[in-house]
Amino acid sequence: IPSNSIGSSWTVEMACLKQSTSFFEAVECLRRVRVLLREVDKSDRIKFCKADYDTAVKALRRMKNVWSDDLFRESVSITNDFFNESAFVNIPRDVLMEIFLWMPINKFAPVLSVCWEWCETGTSDDIWGIYYRRKFLMNNPGMMPSLASDDFMTSFHIRLKDPQIGDKVEVAWRGKFRLETQDVYQGLAWWVAEVVDKHQSQGRYKIRYPGWDSRWDEWVPRSRLRWAVSENTLVSIHVNDVVELWCCGANVPGAWLESKVKKVHGDRYCLGKVLSSGYLWVERSRLRLVRSAAEQLSRDADSLESSRGQGVSLLNSLISITDRFHYSDSNHNNNNQATNINHTRRNPSCSVM
Repeated sequence: IPSNSIGSSWTVEMACLKQSTSFFEAVECLRRVRVLLREVDKSDRIKFCKADYDTAVKALRRMKNVWSDDLFRESVSITNDFFNESAFVNIPRDVLMEIFLWMPINKFAPVLSVCWEWCETGTSDDIWGIYYRRKFLMNNPGMMPSLASDDFMTSFHIRLKDPQIGDKVEVAWRGKFRLETQDVYQGLAWWVAEVVDKHQSQGRYKIRYPGWDSRWDEWVPRSRLRWAVSENTLVSIHVNDVVELWCCGANVPGAWLESKVKKVHGDRYCLGKVLSSGYLWVERSRLRLVRSAAEQLSRDADSLESSRGQGVSLLNSLISITDRFHYSDSNHNNNNQATNINHTRRNPSCSVM
């Protein structure tokens, strides 16, 4: 370091940091280190100080009776304030929040891994409070949860797994059905429904289908439910993509029926295995993309190595990333499919084959 006085003080503080015997001693040492680094030019910090600091922090981390989450945050803060050469960590928090709010939740993990500040912002109540309102309160009854016991990210995950009475959901049903026309649809369909009761200990939900007689209300397990999906009409759809077709009638809201694109001509798409009579041509407005052909290939490859039931939940993924920062220097899956559903129901305006 150019200044002899600063250089001597730096050597003393690095030795002090390595030999700290208590949490408070280490905190005071880090505070003095921060003061010293403010006196050193950025280029000199990287050249003369960074290696010493990293070595001292690693030595401190080995002292289990001294190291703590607070020390970790302070050491990372010093690294980012004085040694981080990446421009990404300097993005204003308001801008970073806007980026997160435009991102799908299942894409959070790699972004949270960039640095502690991004992880802290991406898991904050400011972000997850907005996601909670969007997901659960825009179309469903209820109020924001109390933060007395859980943060918004945890509350989001809890409600995602356990819908409340009055929530709008979709229910998986496999079979053949007709909606006021002579066309007979077939396959896995997600029917618009509402939770009207639930059995907490059994994990079962009583659902009602709007437009259907109440005698067709039924109790279903959580595996047959998913939250309402968006139409994503602006996403491009190509041959071999897995899609869902919106099927509706005049008297019932309808259902999303899963299929695969066979052909594409302009804004019209040919779907296979949705009609008993053969292929069906539909317009883009009736489709939503579920998985692209490339994603399907990747999914098939992954299934050879692990079963679908062994996936890690969203919350556990985010928590594992957060925990990783503590030891290094650096949708409930809504695609559950009920494949063994031998359930039939009838309605004056609809028939199930």
